[in-house]
Amino acid sequence: MAKWNLGIKVIIHENKQKEREFRSIRLFWKMFLSLLFILTISTIATMSTAHYFNTEKIKKYTDHLMNASAPLIVDSILYSNTDSSIELNRMLSNYPEYLLVYFYDSNNKIIHAYHSMSLTPKDHAAIRTDVLKGNYAFHSAVLYDGKPIIKYSVLYDMSLFFDGVFFQVLLLITPFLLCLFMIMLYLKKRIIEPINSIIEHLPHMGSNVIDIRECKDAEEEVYLLANEIKKADSCIYHNDRKLREVNRALINKTHELNK
Repeated sequence: MAKWNLGIKVIIHENKQKEREFRSIRLFWKMFLSLLFILTISTIATMSTAHYFNTEKIKKYTDHLMNASAPLIVDSILYSNTDSSIELNRMLSNYPEYLLVYFYDSNNKIIHAYHSMSLTPKDHAAIRTDVLKGNYAFHSAVLYDGKPIIKYSVLYDMSLFFDGVFFQVLLLITPFLLCLFMIMLYLKKRIIEPINSIIEHLPHMGSNVIDIRECKDAEEEVYLLANEIKKADSCIYHNDRKLREVNRALINKTHELNK
């Protein structure tokens, strides 16, 4: 019978230990996933903001390039100058990030097209299709003497941009991830595990057996909480013992009076 009782106590102790470890791991992962979610949202917001400002910068730069090249564009397109057309394409080929450039007349008909050597010439629908592949398409107009003379569409290769942004974000979040890892270890050792130890002892309040030695390395506030619980446990135990002694004395006195 004694062996059975001992075995049951061992099983109960092991179950409590497993439950404690599971509770600690669960709390740890809750905090980790919460911080990771915040990091993910921050990263997405950073990349979205960087994408917006860079695309605006690309549009302004392209507008400036086209407006500065307005005389060449007029000669090559409006006056059908072959040498100017070759020069225009040569000028655009110096910018490999421009995959497609289409120029339109007032009726939205293509009057000149440039495509990068890395891209097969396609119709205007290709601009909309390739946007889904990570490229950026936009439309604007060439200004000459402050007036729009020719409309154009551009398909811009964003691969270099994405590589640069990804590398920059990686450099930014790597220290944060290391800090996050160290913070989680600190929380686990100095807060989560001591709090779980306190929770495990709460059912024994009033028995004067609560042990706070596992909380000696905990954060100061956690240790103070454990110490207050230890004092409350001792106070409840001694008050209960005094009440039992008073109750026993009253019972004895009652027996004496009954005699």
